[in-house]
Amino acid sequence: MIASKIQAPNIGKAGELRVRSELMFRGLTPAACDQDNGIDIIICDNKKTIQVKTSLKAHYSKKDYSYRYSFSIRQSQFRSSRDGLYERVHTRKNYSGIDYFVFFCVEHDIFYIVPEKEIGEKVSFCIATPDKERKYNYYKEPVSKYEKYKNNWDLLK
Repeated sequence: MIASKIQAPNIGKAGELRVRSELMFRGLTPAACDQDNGIDIIICDNKKTIQVKTSLKAHYSKKDYSYRYSFSIRQSQFRSSRDGLYERVHTRKNYSGIDYFVFFCVEHDIFYIVPEKEIGEKVSFCIATPDKERKYNYYKEPVSKYEKYKNNWDLLK
């Protein structure tokens, strides 16, 4: 099992390396950022910036027979502005220079490439359980507003 072989501080770095590898296989040139300013990767070809979030294992839900990965964007908080819209207020890291978040769901080897402006304070993804693992015939496919970003590497080109 992957989770038992990697130490917690290395999970994020392993995710970054995996994303850089994917980008290279897709013909892009990623550069790592040594300074921790919120940007993990810059794509040299087009100067797009990426913050990588990695989750090793999903929580299984018996209710809808799906796996759920949850990610928290802890460094930011939201507040309501005077005109009723929400604006991002940063506490420690400033994600304003980020173009995309890449969420890596390790157990299922799935990536969600999501524009920064689409990200809330918490993000979760549902991955359907294969038919053979379901206990009952009734099943409703989980729908995520992020489904259009699933393995959508073309956004980074």
